[in-house]
Amino acid sequence: IRQKQKVVEISYKEQDVFASVIFDGTACVAVLKFRNFKLWDKQHFFIEEVNEKTDFYAEFLQQFYAGKTDIPSRILIDCEFSDSELLENWLSDISGKKISIILPKQGEQKRIIEMCQQNAVQNLSEKTEKTTREMSVLNELKELLNLEKVPRIIEAYDISNMSGDNNVAGMIVFKDGKPLKEAYRRFAIKGFSGQDDYRSMN
Repeated sequence: IRQKQKVVEISYKEQDVFASVIFDGTACVAVLKFRNFKLWDKQHFFIEEVNEKTDFYAEFLQQFYAGKTDIPSRILIDCEFSDSELLENWLSDISGKKISIILPKQGEQKRIIEMCQQNAVQNLSEKTEKTTREMSVLNELKELLNLEKVPRIIEAYDISNMSGDNNVAGMIVFKDGKPLKEAYRRFAIKGFSGQDDYRSMN
């Protein structure tokens, strides 16, 4: 109750912002609508059976703006997708003004995209019953490693030995951002002696 409401102001009078996150075939698209330099409205939508953002953005945006007259001249998006130029032309035709679809790289506009993406993470975490922290970490890992999908299963290994002998490996497993302790394993490595983590992994 005591927390002050966060009022977001931007440098551009009007723009719509789209960002999404995908987990286990379900995408959540968050939309932030800015009017008169301030955040005016926010929405979110779920899309089932998708793997990549680039697979649905063109069709989603076309459906989102179909029949609408309140189309801002700036549309921010969190990834490049095919047919964006065709979509720009179509939106410009139906609105009667030049429409630009922009992927911001830095500064204020990049931060707004990140805020929008966090909204998508929060909404999808509620739908999938995953915590916002887990969803955020997995989505960030996907972006950092340039993965096609959010990593659901992660295995990590540690190699140990005693002066080059008795090589062993410990394996821990995370599933959907949480430790899966029943899948933990300990391996005795045979076939060679010496301190060689890469050979031990092999």
